[in-house]
Amino acid sequence: MREVWKRLKKNKLALASFIFILGVLVLAILAPLLSPYSYDVSTGERLLAPFSKGHLLGTDFLERDLLSRLLFGARMSMLVGFATAFCALFFGTSYGALSGYIGGRTDNFLMRIVDIFYTFPSIVLIILVTVIFGRGMFGILLALTLIGWADVSRLVRGQILQTKEEVYVLAAKSVGLSHFQIVLKHILPNIVGPLVVTLTFQIPTAVLGESFLSFIGLGLKPPYASWGTLAHDAWKSGALRYVEYSYLILVPSLAIFSSMLAFNLFGDGLRDALDPKLKRSRS
Repeated sequence: MREVWKRLKKNKLALASFIFILGVLVLAILAPLLSPYSYDVSTGERLLAPFSKGHLLGTDFLERDLLSRLLFGARMSMLVGFATAFCALFFGTSYGALSGYIGGRTDNFLMRIVDIFYTFPSIVLIILVTVIFGRGMFGILLALTLIGWADVSRLVRGQILQTKEEVYVLAAKSVGLSHFQIVLKHILPNIVGPLVVTLTFQIPTAVLGESFLSFIGLGLKPPYASWGTLAHDAWKSGALRYVEYSYLILVPSLAIFSSMLAFNLFGDGLRDALDPKLKRSRS
């Protein structure tokens, strides 16, 4: 782990992205303390421009402070992103490990189910699940998990197929360890690196998916607001028809873009730090 951190620190772009992500998480966690106003309370001042007195990012059509809503939006977006990524990682890892370790007809059958999920359009699946289960947190997490777990399962299956014939796995079998113990103690710890990198890419994908749902009106129910909700409110209010009000949609859009960019750059740097041979082969 120490060597990975040393290699990661040499990648200035990845390190800066990591610091940016930590900053976003701190702001999200401390949103109730840092926000000058509540996220759903009218301030009595409508459509103030950014850098106005008392409103650093201005106010929206409903007289709400945009900075406060952005901070609370970070909390909801990060919550959805991390929760969805961990759910997809858990189910995908369990499914892929089962498929790859058992092999044979079971593996073939389980992978055909994964292929079905790949052929089903992601947008249609998301909309269908949110319509059935509602716009609450559960519906959104379920919808985004369903489109994320398949990639993880294929990755884990491939890693399991490569490692299950290694000498240390055969030795574990010879001493009478159960299949569960072999997978949990001897196989999964050796594929932690790819799983961590996958997690860093799953989070921004989930944030973008939730933002898309919120933008089309299928996201979180009011008064809860994510970055996608802020963009949806601005679009619905016709902010783009007036140049002076374009900040209402630009601010949350930049938040989504910068966070996704940071996660992806950090993921690339982490992948190179975990596997420096891969970096040399690409160069």
